[in-house]
Amino acid sequence: MNLYDNILSFKGTWRRYQERVLNSSDAYLSDKKIHIVAAPGAGKTTLGIELIRRTQKPCLILSPRIVIREQWLERIKDGFLNERLSPEDILSNDMKNPKLITSITYQTLFCGMTRYAGMTEEEETENQEAMDFSHFELLRTVKEAGIKVICLDECHHLKNEWWKALEDFMKEMGEVTVISLTATPPYDATPVQWERYCNMCGPVDEEITVPELVKENSLCPHQDFVYFNYPTGEEQEKVDFFRQKAAQMMQKLMGDARLKEAVASHKGLEDVQGYLEKLLENPAYLSSLLIYCQEQNIPYARRWLKILNVKELPPMSEK
Repeated sequence: MNLYDNILSFKGTWRRYQERVLNSSDAYLSDKKIHIVAAPGAGKTTLGIELIRRTQKPCLILSPRIVIREQWLERIKDGFLNERLSPEDILSNDMKNPKLITSITYQTLFCGMTRYAGMTEEEETENQEAMDFSHFELLRTVKEAGIKVICLDECHHLKNEWWKALEDFMKEMGEVTVISLTATPPYDATPVQWERYCNMCGPVDEEITVPELVKENSLCPHQDFVYFNYPTGEEQEKVDFFRQKAAQMMQKLMGDARLKEAVASHKGLEDVQGYLEKLLENPAYLSSLLIYCQEQNIPYARRWLKILNVKELPPMSEK
């Protein structure tokens, strides 16, 4: 018997591209991972809920934003939940009070894993939440709730520390089913970042493309255009002012003896093996570090260049 029988049932009609994915879902889940790329408007959330229902197990949904966290719960209420049931008995957005389906943000997971206490704020939305996980046993709570399915929504939109918390969490969870959904896979990531992403989500199993949405009249045919023009006089002044301030800042940093001393003492410059994993978590930082060392004649292990797959580094610049 399905755990979600008489609780969740899709109230709409599946589109053909959604049916295609669902018909193959059992085969994809044979390795306990399903990874779907779905263009905006393809019903990614709806697909995710149906996949959760088919796993027949309690689920934890992780999203990058508070508003997306709430969208998952609203979609379940509107499109799936038995109207005779109370949502509060089935759904939760509180990690301290998990239900059959619990929806939280990656930031909440990070706070729980690190036992953070204080205010959290989303960089782009200014949404704030007070959290106190100082005495909270997140892993024990999740396991006691019987959660065996983790749904990852757009998991590549993570800060490095959130990635680390997610990896630590998944390692401790052991044998769980992972449902990964995204509209924008990180195809532009570095090889190390892409490998990290695939290790978490598995290879892409299905992709729902924009032409499929247009064909089924789910999306209006359109064509994007980009227009280039020269900045106005006022805009050019702002650009010039910014560049001037950037050049001044770089000159100040390059002349800072304390900064040079601090960088030169970085153990990772010579201890490649000991700092390999840590520094490769942020390749942009590693590149900037080495470029600075090159400009300041600070010695570093040349093996780092081979790891970055470059023969030489570019000169120092405001970038």
